[in-house]
Amino acid sequence: MQFEVTWAMPNKATFSIPPIKKFIDKWIPDKDVVIVDPFRGESDIGNLTNDIRETRIDSLVWLKSIPAGIADVVLFDPPYTPRQLKECYNSLGLSLHDTTAGYWAKLRDEVVRISHKGTIVLSFGYGASHIGTKRGYDIEEGLIVLQAEKQGEFDIVDGLMILHGSLHNATICMAEVKR
Repeated sequence: MQFEVTWAMPNKATFSIPPIKKFIDKWIPDKDVVIVDPFRGESDIGNLTNDIRETRIDSLVWLKSIPAGIADVVLFDPPYTPRQLKECYNSLGLSLHDTTAGYWAKLRDEVVRISHKGTIVLSFGYGASHIGTKRGYDIEEGLIVLQAEKQGEFDIVDGLMILHGSLHNATICMAEVKR
C-alpha cells in the first residue's frame, strides 16, 4: 500500500482542508447514503451525526445507540490526543472518565458494530490510526509503503498524509472497507 503525501495549512475543521475534502469526496461520491459522523464538529457531511457541543452526549454513548449494520460510511475524526479530548470535555463543563487507549478501542468496536459488508470508514488522526486488522480491516493501497496481514473484516484501501509545517503534526487519512 502506498500513501499520497501532500502539504496544506492546518485547520481544526479537518474536512475543510482542501486535500482532505478531495479525499472524502473521492470516497463518498454519493451523499445519498447513511453517513455516520460521531464527532461532527464543523462538518455537515454526515446525515446521522453527533455534535457533543449540541447533544452533550459522549460519542461512545451515542454510537451505542445506533442500530447495528446501518452505516454505509463512517467518518471517524475524534479529537486526536487524550489532551484534546479532555480539553473538549472541560470546555463544555463535562466530565471525562477515560482518556486511555481503551476509550478509542471501544469507539472502534462500535464503528465495527454499526458497519455492514462494504461500509467505508474514513479515519483521521495524527498517527496511522485506523479501525484495525483485529477488527477485520486490512491495509491495501496508498507513498509510505505499509504491509498488513489480511485478517478480520476490513481492508485499508487508501491513505493520505497531509503535512502542515514544522510546528504541526501531520494529519493521516485512511480509507477502509468492510469485507
